[in-house]
Amino acid sequence: ITVVGGTAERNYLAFADGTSGDARYRGLISYDHNTDKLGIGAGGGTKIELDANGAMTNATQPMWWAYNNSNNNVALSSAGVYEVFPFNVESYDIGGGYNTSNNRYVAPVAGKYYVNSKLLIQGLNSGTVYYIDLIIAVNGSQKLRETLRLNTYTRAQTMSVSGLVHCDASDYIEVQLRFENVSNQAIYAAQSTAYFQGFLVG
Repeated sequence: ITVVGGTAERNYLAFADGTSGDARYRGLISYDHNTDKLGIGAGGGTKIELDANGAMTNATQPMWWAYNNSNNNVALSSAGVYEVFPFNVESYDIGGGYNTSNNRYVAPVAGKYYVNSKLLIQGLNSGTVYYIDLIIAVNGSQKLRETLRLNTYTRAQTMSVSGLVHCDASDYIEVQLRFENVSNQAIYAAQSTAYFQGFLVG
């Protein structure tokens, strides 16, 4: 452990690897007296900050928000079959884990992830009983599920699914949807009505 330096405003404590030059400082702890913040860094730069109130921020914490911006109805192609629903635009993607080409989020590290998806079902008729299944899948296997049975004239119905899933590094998460029939049902795709979001809990 090496004391790197400090001023009246800021003190530093570094962890060196035995070589010479600035590159030898692999880890760094700093304290800013002006802001009362403790900073922790690794591999260059501050990654975590803790303030005097106990609030902690992590600038590189993996999280994403993807949505479908078709602003139109998106229909499934096959009745009774789970299909991956497309979310083609990213609102944000810290860590770069979401892929708009295959609609998958790939976990960068192992841990527990909170995930949430919401969809607006349209085209419902009063004379039909509908069964709708919305799931969160990890590596293609169902982990979270929400099921609706509708037999009233609602025309539109919002459904969502959320919860915690465990992922190993490089596991992928996706949203899948199944309609009992596809003759009338469709998803209204817009930023506020069709989205897929989540973040690493720890």
